[in-house]
Amino acid sequence: MMQKICIMVLFTVVSVIADTDELENPVLVPETNAEATQLAEKGKNPGPKQNEWKTTREGIKWLPNCDFPGYDIKYENIGGRCSHCKCSDLCTDTSGCNAFSWMDGWCYLKNLPAAALKRSPSNGGGCGCGFLPWEFE
Repeated sequence: MMQKICIMVLFTVVSVIADTDELENPVLVPETNAEATQLAEKGKNPGPKQNEWKTTREGIKWLPNCDFPGYDIKYENIGGRCSHCKCSDLCTDTSGCNAFSWMDGWCYLKNLPAAALKRSPSNGGGCGCGFLPWEFE
């Protein structure tokens, strides 16, 4: 019984710390490269420029050759050359998913905290990443 209570307290403390960190370090979406540079120089987290992302008809943002490392909640083989369409559909249909990456026929669904909405470059064909912007508003 005592062990169960300790785990619950630890989870609560970690959750409070994560929420506090997101409030102290919000993701700011710059409109220009100059604005992104200014934010970076001030130590702010300048997520990707809004106009760098491609946008689907549904409003989902995506780019080829990028990744959001970690924060996987589910992954699924969608066969062949994976596309943003298949992966974004899986994300919108999965509770808790707010971002995704695909590579080599695999779709990785993510639950990113706002502070982690920074993409990493990824080389190779058939890979990319995207996110559901309304989940970060």
